[in-house]
Amino acid sequence: MTEGIEGPYWQSAIRVGEETLFPFHQEAEAALFAAHGANRLGSDSLPRELARLASDHYRKAARETAKRYWQLKGRKAAARSEDLRKALSILELSVLQTFDTFDGTGSLFDKPIGQRKTLQLELAKITDNTCDDLAIGAFDLPSDPTETSGGSAPRLVPSDVALVILEIFARSSKAHKINVLGRPHQSGPLEAQLGMQFTNDERAEVAQLLEQLISDGLLRPTYSDIADPENWLEITQTGRVALATGAVDELEAALLPLGQHLVDMRRGAKAAMSGRQPDSQRQAAFSARELLVQVLHALAPDEDVKSQAGFGNSTVSRKARVRFILKNQTIREYSDSTAEMVESLAGWVETVYGKLSAEGHGRVSARQAKHLVQSVDLILETLLL
Repeated sequence: MTEGIEGPYWQSAIRVGEETLFPFHQEAEAALFAAHGANRLGSDSLPRELARLASDHYRKAARETAKRYWQLKGRKAAARSEDLRKALSILELSVLQTFDTFDGTGSLFDKPIGQRKTLQLELAKITDNTCDDLAIGAFDLPSDPTETSGGSAPRLVPSDVALVILEIFARSSKAHKINVLGRPHQSGPLEAQLGMQFTNDERAEVAQLLEQLISDGLLRPTYSDIADPENWLEITQTGRVALATGAVDELEAALLPLGQHLVDMRRGAKAAMSGRQPDSQRQAAFSARELLVQVLHALAPDEDVKSQAGFGNSTVSRKARVRFILKNQTIREYSDSTAEMVESLAGWVETVYGKLSAEGHGRVSARQAKHLVQSVDLILETLLL
């Protein structure tokens, strides 16, 4: 399995950091609008406010990134502080880009170079401190699940936990399902590697995930034990391929050739669905909708669609992309009814996304966001599988 920051564990950690930074973009935009309304554009008050927001949000994002990696790798994470530095450099760049976008200067005022330089130094200091904390094991999670913060990232991300389960089974010829899951009075290797103790609900959730891995053919019973033939499991060749590629289901495997970032985006949407932050559902909807848009553009680039015989429009519509993709599929024959179904579902996704976005910072319907994420999966399965 890839060990650099492009590997699935680090990508999961980076994704958590990016999701934690999401409110900074919104607050920076709001600060710019407020400064415009108060006629403060060009003064140093807006850059100072943005720098304060940037530092606060980056500090939290850096810690959440390190914490997620520690959850996935346990104490082995302590030796990876330099990889954490590389991962956090991605988040640093994102923070600085947001600062530049909303500093209110445009073409009329001088850029706040001094404030930006001070911010860079502060971000570098936060990075150093976070890397030092990882090296000394400061992110070793409390054994009592009630000690974790209710506003932090979700403790369990199914795709990430699935990879850890596969890694555990790959290390031995076989393992008993209950031993891997652990018991309330006796932690198993899965909890040890994740660096956490499961609640009863979490243990039940992971048990369902393990059954799904069996159903998907990534794990299988050995049937070699006389007393308990179905609960002794081994990893299959398909499971080893999933572990090596970081794709834990058929749709992820289909997305990988188009780019790891699309797999990460899908996982991010599903992870946000489990989040307990006020804006988690909206983030899930945003990630799922953006995933659909990027897949459509990847499978049906403007130049390819426009080069079709008889295409005379100056712009490429979503409907044109859907029909282009389905007509060029090799897995099934083109069908107008399938194209209409996909286009109708994609239109519904846009409508629901627009409604969720229009609700601002109020409570978003979890059911609507969940249906949107599921609908995007259905569209992608139709286009890719």
